Amino acid sequence: MSLLSTEWLVKCAGLINDDFLSYDSGENNDVVTELLDNFPFLPKKFVEPFSEELNMNLLCIESPQGKRNVLIHYIKKFAVSENFFDHNRKYIHDNLKTKDKKPVRSLWQIENKYARYIKAAHIFFDLLFAEIQMCCVKYKIDFFKICNEISFPLDLVSVDTASQFFLDNEITPKVTNPAIGLFCWYVSQSGVIVRGEESIEVYCKKVCAQYKLAYKERVRTHFSCNNNKKNLDIIIQNILPSIDSKSRKKIEDYLASSKKSV
Repeated sequence: MSLLSTEWLVKCAGLINDDFLSYDSGENNDVVTELLDNFPFLPKKFVEPFSEELNMNLLCIESPQGKRNVLIHYIKKFAVSENFFDHNRKYIHDNLKTKDKKPVRSLWQIENKYARYIKAAHIFFDLLFAEIQMCCVKYKIDFFKICNEISFPLDLVSVDTASQFFLDNEITPKVTNPAIGLFCWYVSQSGVIVRGEESIEVYCKKVCAQYKLAYKERVRTHFSCNNNKKNLDIIIQNILPSIDSKSRKKIEDYLASSKKSV
C-alpha cells in the first residue's frame, strides 16, 4: 500500500480518532474545532477530495484483488472509530433534546461541545463510508464480507439517514437578506470587522465576501435594522454555525453583553 496516495485518507481519519476520549482534559481542541468549523462544508472540502483520491488509487491498480486490498486498507484506517463511537453512543443516538425538550434538528442546538463534536464526527464517518461502499459496488466487491473478515463492526457503517437530515439542515440554510443585513451590523458592532469610513454598501459587501454570503441591495437597506427575533434566529441557527469560531465567539459575546432580547 506504500504506493497509494493517502493525503486525504490520513486527514479525514485524523478527525475521527479515539484519542478524542481525552477531549475533556483539553487535548485535541484544534482538531475538534476544525471539524466543527468545517461541518457545513464537509462534502466539498473533505468528502469530495477523499472520494477522488480513493477512486484514483483504485484506477491505478488493475487486479481485482489489488483493488480489494486498497478498500481493506481504507476501512482498516478507521478501525479506531469502533472504540470512539462505542464509548460515546449516548451522543450518537438521535434522541437528543433541546432545553425545552424538543428534538434536536440542527447540530448547533446541541449545547455540549463534546456531544456536538461526537455527532459531527459520526455524520462525517457516514459520509466517508458511503463513498467506500459506492466504490465496492462499482468494482463488484463485497463490502460486508470485507468487514466480517477484518472484524469491523457493521453497526457502525450503516449510513444513517438521520445524519443526512442533519447535514441537509446545515448546508442548505434559509438565510434572508434582512437577516444578512442584521448580521453585518453585528459584525460591525462586535468589532469582528471594523467599519471605517466606507459606505454601508461597501462594508456589507466586504462582510458578505468574508463569510460567503450573497449580497443584494436589500442587505444594505437592512443594515442595523430589523433587529427582531425572526432575523436573530436565522443568524444564530443558519449563519453563525458556518463562520470561523473566533468570529462566532466575538459575535456571541456581543449578543450576550448587549442582551439582545427581542
